[in-house]
Amino acid sequence: ALTVSWSPDGKWLATGDFESKARITDVATGTEVIVGRHGGAVFCVAWSPDGTLLASASAGDGTVKVGDARTGAEVQSFRGHAGAWSVSWRPDGTQIASGGTDGTVKVWDISRGDPRLTIKTQPEDQVMSLAWHPDARQLASSGSEGSVRIWDTASARDPILLNGHTSWVWQVAWN
Repeated sequence: ALTVSWSPDGKWLATGDFESKARITDVATGTEVIVGRHGGAVFCVAWSPDGTLLASASAGDGTVKVGDARTGAEVQSFRGHAGAWSVSWRPDGTQIASGGTDGTVKVWDISRGDPRLTIKTQPEDQVMSLAWHPDARQLASSGSEGSVRIWDTASARDPILLNGHTSWVWQVAWN
């Protein structure tokens, strides 16, 4: 597995792999549901806050897919990155943010399926990780050029820039 994530209730484990699939496994029974089928490796999986949906991101085909966690049925599919490295749910579950190999962050509206916001980081940056602040007014991104940016989700301008890393920042999280 390239990525793993526990469901909010701790009963399910989601994984992404080189086989182009996002999978959910019931840890008590071993029952498996395939939720996302991509055209390349799945580098990130993320549960919706209520645990009913799973989002997955593929750097291979650039898609972000959202699937029903119980049935595996595709709910939404987003295209907009050359390759998608990361995905993160807004705390209220109405939007997801995705980060790409193309140096962009996109915020997608789940119900409409369209991008609400596109943020350009740096042209040579690959967005490796994303995390929404609990109040959803900020979104943190980290990338291949060694910094963390904190974006105001209303304007997406003038991010707070946290430097000091000498290489890729693979993961970002809020305290």
